[in-house]
Amino acid sequence: MPRLINPVATTSQRSLGRASLGRAMLAALFVVTLASCSTVQGESPLSAGDATASSPTTASAAAVSQPQDGSQAQPLTDAQRQSQQAAMQAITEWRYADAVDLLKPLADPHSQYMTAVCWYRLQQFDLASSSLSSLLNAYANHAPALNLRGLVAKQQGLYRQAERDFLAAIAAAPRFAPAERNLGILYELYLANPSQAALHYQRYVELTGDTAVERWQQALPKTDSQSPATGTPAEPATDQSTQQNTQQMMSEAP
Repeated sequence: MPRLINPVATTSQRSLGRASLGRAMLAALFVVTLASCSTVQGESPLSAGDATASSPTTASAAAVSQPQDGSQAQPLTDAQRQSQQAAMQAITEWRYADAVDLLKPLADPHSQYMTAVCWYRLQQFDLASSSLSSLLNAYANHAPALNLRGLVAKQQGLYRQAERDFLAAIAAAPRFAPAERNLGILYELYLANPSQAALHYQRYVELTGDTAVERWQQALPKTDSQSPATGTPAEPATDQSTQQNTQQMMSEAP
């Protein structure tokens, strides 16, 4: 699970990290696929992004599932649904470019979100940001999209924007666990604020019971470091912290 700020991990660590990320992403994407099949077409796949937590509140789900302009999303045709399912299969096989081509004609929120996920995995962060902007213009409280936009901002070095997006995801869906984890990582490694990192790691552990993140929380320093207002990344101090950083960063996934 990468969480490396500087490329100080060994080649074997990075290889292991990529394999771990692949497994984590595959699990998340299978949940997304199942969620899309079990919801009314046009409803935001909020529960998919909240896979590691309990279901969001009814109010949060309702806020996300309705477009901002009050219109109703059109159901997918059988052909469109087949394209969406083919795209999900391509994603599980890491064929992200193929998935983008299949999702491109589809305008439902789930397809828009997964298009952004693909661009993110392809490291096309500007395209991911553009896809998310279109989605969030219509569904401002779409927690998975806000969480993903935070990850994109972090990759672009916009750490305070990432912070705002993760907080917005949590505000939209208070039981949305991935944003709690990603916010904890951001505070610990990028904003040098371990006290805030501890709060969000604790919330994530409460929601998921994830013992790995509980260990991250226990390993945090007891006092905060000074960090510039721009959010300059905190440097790993030791080989041990570098290994832990690598494991944590790999958990940053939509």
